[in-house]
Amino acid sequence: MKAPKDLGASAVEFALVLPLLIIILGGAIEIGYLIAVRAQIGDALEEGVTVAAREPDRAGAVPQIVSDGVSITDVPPGEVSVTCAGGGVRVGVVHDHDWVSPFLFTASTTMTIDVASDVLSPDPCQES
Repeated sequence: MKAPKDLGASAVEFALVLPLLIIILGGAIEIGYLIAVRAQIGDALEEGVTVAAREPDRAGAVPQIVSDGVSITDVPPGEVSVTCAGGGVRVGVVHDHDWVSPFLFTASTTMTIDVASDVLSPDPCQES
């Protein structure tokens, strides 16, 4: 049987280690959430670039398509850019990511994500 002073030492050790464990767990959750946001925005951009490349008459709707394809965070259509160069189309987002737990991470992180594709039909950037 442990002496009562040993039980007190265990409680003090636990109290010292607990904040570090909470920070590590919180960081792991934040990084997982950031990866999920990045993946969902990337998928929405791929859908948008596919629409722009295959259906050039709908190229103007791509920012709204990308915005609607992201449900885990808010990506307004104004953050989505559609550009054409060299016979291809590029859809991109510059998104400021706010952390879930502001007590761990106080600054926002800016993600720049671009997806490019060759145009499969008439150039969506040409004026009709």
